[in-house]
Amino acid sequence: MSEAYLVYNPAAGRFPSKMLTERAADILEAQGWQIQLETTHGGPHITELAKQAVAQAMDAFLVAGGDGSVNFAVNGLVASQTALGVLPAGTANVWAKEIGLPDLTWTRLNALE
Repeated sequence: MSEAYLVYNPAAGRFPSKMLTERAADILEAQGWQIQLETTHGGPHITELAKQAVAQAMDAFLVAGGDGSVNFAVNGLVASQTALGVLPAGTANVWAKEIGLPDLTWTRLNALE
């Protein structure tokens, strides 16, 4: 079974992401993932959680957030085998748009079932 952290900052982005992040966790768990859902307290905490995921040999570190959250996650995953996953839920999501990821929305999550 694959294991991952799924982290989000409830104060980040243009809309509250808690409900969408919980829905994403449910969908991943239905696909066989073991998800550890974590609320962050800002950027440095994301880096700290990413380092914990590496130390626990997690398969992935998933972050619901924007460019800043992605940056903090990458800093904790450098030179590791833990994959980064991004659920674009920030204000601008420039990085996610550049690589073609759609924003995190309720309708997109429902379509994954």
